[in-house]
Parts: sequence; structure tokens; C-alpha cells
Amino acid sequence: INEFIGLPNASSVMTSMTNDLVKYLDGDMETDTMLTNWQKYLEEAGK
Repeated sequence: INEFIGLPNASSVMTSMTNDLVKYLDGDMETDTMLTNWQKYLEEAGK
């Protein structure tokens, strides 16, 4: 069980977050951008 259980599009949210994390770890994305994106993914999933 994790924080994604119950989200209508949990798989899409997890994929998007993982893709952003990889970009961040590769140095291709800033922390603020990654976290802003993650918040957007979660807000959109909760609608």
C-alpha cells in the first residue's frame, strides 16, 4: 500500500513522477521544477 492507492490514474502519476526523478538525477531538471510538477500530477489526479 502506498500514497497512490485510490488515485484514478495512479499508474500515470507514478510514471510521470519517476520520469521527472530520472531527469533530476541526471541533472536535467531542477528540484523546484520536479516538485512543482509532482504537485501538479497529484492535484490533477485528485480531480
